[in-house]
Amino acid sequence: MVGIAYFLVAVLIPSFFIFYKGDPTAKDPAKLNWATPSITFGILAGIAGAVGALCVIFAVKEAGPTAAFIVAPLVFAGAPIINTIVSVTIFAHGKKFESLSPSFYIGLLIATAGMVLVMINKPNEIKVDSPPVAMAGATTGNVPKIP
Repeated sequence: MVGIAYFLVAVLIPSFFIFYKGDPTAKDPAKLNWATPSITFGILAGIAGAVGALCVIFAVKEAGPTAAFIVAPLVFAGAPIINTIVSVTIFAHGKKFESLSPSFYIGLLIATAGMVLVMINKPNEIKVDSPPVAMAGATTGNVPKIP
């Protein structure tokens, strides 16, 4: 079901807007770049995103009942933190930023601390060594029907 939802939201809906209404993200539609390297990079980025989503599903499924408390902070806090750092350093494309304010760095530290705190303090799974005890008064034989 996740794959169907991903296909609808990430493929069909954007395709409609791009091919029938024009690219909604383009600032100047006359300058759209349909060059082969751009298309190739876009397709590879889309494949990487789909593979990442699949890996998240596998990680949550295989890691046990408390996996969401590890996977979710990494995906929803860790990835944006890394993306922010990489965007203002490596992929700035020659753009010069004003001096980043201390609030920017404090925000990154708070997000990182929140991610770490959630992962460290995740709830533990309750281990049951013996099967559950039957309710008092319950029998394994015939149970009378209530009229």
